[in-house]
Amino acid sequence: MYNKTINDDKEKKINSIEFVFILFICAYYLMPIISNALKWYIALIIGIIYILYLIFYVKIEKNIIKVIIKYILLILFFSFIYMILYDTWAISQEVDNRNIKIFFSKNYQLFFSFFPLLLYCRLRKLSDNWKKIICFILFFMILSVIINTFNELKFDNRITRSFEKIDELNEKNVASYTFVYCISVLLPVCLAIAIYKRSLFGYISVFIQIIFLFRALYTLAIIGALLGAYVVCIKFLFIKRKYIVAIIGGIVILLLLPFLLMLYIKINQESDITIRFAEIANIISDFEFGYNSTGRLTLYMKCIGAFIKSPIWGNSQLDFDGHGTLLMIPAQLGLLGAIPYYYLFYKSPLYLKYLMNNDKAYDLALCPFISLIFMGYTNPITNVKNVFLVVYMITPILLEIFKCENYKINNTENYKEA
Repeated sequence: MYNKTINDDKEKKINSIEFVFILFICAYYLMPIISNALKWYIALIIGIIYILYLIFYVKIEKNIIKVIIKYILLILFFSFIYMILYDTWAISQEVDNRNIKIFFSKNYQLFFSFFPLLLYCRLRKLSDNWKKIICFILFFMILSVIINTFNELKFDNRITRSFEKIDELNEKNVASYTFVYCISVLLPVCLAIAIYKRSLFGYISVFIQIIFLFRALYTLAIIGALLGAYVVCIKFLFIKRKYIVAIIGGIVILLLLPFLLMLYIKINQESDITIRFAEIANIISDFEFGYNSTGRLTLYMKCIGAFIKSPIWGNSQLDFDGHGTLLMIPAQLGLLGAIPYYYLFYKSPLYLKYLMNNDKAYDLALCPFISLIFMGYTNPITNVKNVFLVVYMITPILLEIFKCENYKINNTENYKEA
């Protein structure tokens, strides 16, 4: 638990300029049109200036300043290790000052992965009214991207997978794969609000997000969302002390999943996602791997093999993309790079727990984090900064607004408020 702030009044208040700034940063995370317009190095400079503002003007807690310094040092160390140990193909050999660009691009990726934790640290002491205003605006941003994407899907049902048109999509504020995975992490939080508080907002949000995920044609995004949603439901049943129902229900769902997937395939035979669903159904029912799943498993095994080959220093060059950041980092940089990177992932949920100061609400906040870890092992997450915004800022604020930890277990026992 953190000590009291040096200047408590400044921490509990937010001026109009800072309010607009926070909304702008959130728009940079969530809206493709904003993130596309702002150069990455300008965003990095703005983020650093905001940290200096919090330290020297707001005068946040000394313990939090120590955490910020620790994160910055780890990010700098990791970026330096990446620059000297791995010859990335992402930046051309012909560009000027290539090593410096590699160093700062990695700084940018990691900085904006964990910056939302600092944003939540700043917003957590605001009144519920302020938090509601912020969340309302954030969901309006998200909804605008979803609506724009639905409009484009009428003309091209694969628009969210059109990587060659990524700049054009960003200019139209249409979702690409980063936004799709953002929704897959957001869905479990909205489901928790729907189940625990019987909130109309939660039910509507879940309904819209499910439709969006199935239209976006990213199989693993759907699986990640279902995984987080499954954990939410299991936690709910355990809170209600229905342990047998939770265990048996989990087994039944797993057994029925192949049949449900095949039913969806029969209904939507022309959808590209049916190929992946068929593979998943075959894996569960017959342990039979198809083309896509075999290709993924081959890449994952290559990552493990590369790490075993050089476990300390990693491999300066790899002739494959492992398609999973948490597997690729050890393969690229060995333990020297994997330890600081994994440490950041390990410590961030713990710092979130300290900031939330509510164990029961924190348990629910871990549900989208599980989806994030699943994504980290199955997909590249270095550029999906909006996912981290959902996990480390939007999730705890939503749980605090709706007070999901206050669910009544019986007539005499309630969960305590944050």
